Amino acid sequence: MRTLIYNANVVTGDGSTILENRSLILEDNIIDSIYTVPYPMYDFADYAIDARGGFVIPGLINRHTHCITMGPYATDYALPALPEARVRQNLKQHLLEGETTLISQDGFGTNEELEKARSFTPQLLQTYTINTPKHFEKAKTFSCGGLTDTHYATTAEERIKQGAIGIGEVGAFGIPTPCCGKEPDISYTDFMYIPLMVRVETGKPVSWEDARKFREAATTAEGKKSKLPQLMEQFGVLDARSKLEALVENSSENAWLNLEAGEEATQYAKKLNVPIDFHNAPQTREQILTYSSQLNSLFHAAHSNLFYSPSECVEVAKAVKKAGGWIDMSTGDFFRAGQVTPNHILSLALLQEGLADMISTDTSGGYWDSILKVLEYFIEQRVVTLPKAIALATKNVTDAIPNIAPNRGEIKEGKIADLVVVDPKSISKVNAVIIGGKIVVENGVTTY
Repeated sequence: MRTLIYNANVVTGDGSTILENRSLILEDNIIDSIYTVPYPMYDFADYAIDARGGFVIPGLINRHTHCITMGPYATDYALPALPEARVRQNLKQHLLEGETTLISQDGFGTNEELEKARSFTPQLLQTYTINTPKHFEKAKTFSCGGLTDTHYATTAEERIKQGAIGIGEVGAFGIPTPCCGKEPDISYTDFMYIPLMVRVETGKPVSWEDARKFREAATTAEGKKSKLPQLMEQFGVLDARSKLEALVENSSENAWLNLEAGEEATQYAKKLNVPIDFHNAPQTREQILTYSSQLNSLFHAAHSNLFYSPSECVEVAKAVKKAGGWIDMSTGDFFRAGQVTPNHILSLALLQEGLADMISTDTSGGYWDSILKVLEYFIEQRVVTLPKAIALATKNVTDAIPNIAPNRGEIKEGKIADLVVVDPKSISKVNAVIIGGKIVVENGVTTY
């Protein structure tokens, strides 16, 4: 099938080039030609797309996200998989936001769970793995019920042979630390772990403020005896009491297991010669500095724009870059929920210092901002140009992870035709998405 995209400005993805007033010819799944005229006369294409003077960019590559396969969610606590309908919804949202390739960082998932998710979407879905002995040990102690015997039966080596392309996500949660732009004494345990555990055990949500009250009550014998049960009964979550008490009692063990699991995972990455995605936050700072110097270009510091002070954020990023590693930023949830990302001060600092290599959505509790929305904001703030912004989610990612999206990530003749057409006035408005030469989104509506 021959497809014509006309009246376009092409952002190639290389970080510097915009080809103005162009048209593109796609032959089946390949970019065949880039014409130097916007309106080729009487072209015999089977289908034509009017870019309306907007930009054609490479399909976005989201190198770090969650909840896009049928496997258990996240790293340490292994929540049960989301319902199929929700996974489909998440994939569709990513697609409508211009993402044609995604990596699941829910590293306990099986190949079968990945393949089922692949059947839902035309997107290229990839995965990392954390099926290492220490991660399994940690999961058996702190899992929220997402793992089965099937998950425990597969090793990291086997998952890499099956097609997993890296080790990750490693180092998340487990060690209390100030974070999230909240009050200074909030820990990730309060912000994420306890609310998730309580919901799994009782089906009821609690806020991080309530989670902190539960944890504080559970730290003393008197609190456990009277205050904790009273508080949990008040919120209707008393069924989670024993799990909460075990979590608090084992917090030190949890922290040590987290450190040991990170060290072990680093050795796996080195042995298997695959990249590792490491949770970059104050509680893993020393691990980040140590392991980036050991793994060099295999080391990827994930969501490096969260939880730090600006000076610490820049300092850690400089050390990772000096060691040859890569710096990823999260889009966060500033434009949606505002729970995790109160502002983009850290993102702007990284960009101003020229330290950011890539951008991805992570998940932000399910309320992530789209990559294009955040890139648009960065461009408006004049800390990055349009070509450099697009490269953060296209060619830069393929440079860092060569097998993530084979023959994609850049608009050149002979490349796979994974393309996105965006509005000339607002790049966050996606008009069309093409995957492998097939139109899968047109005028904001999926067509597959």
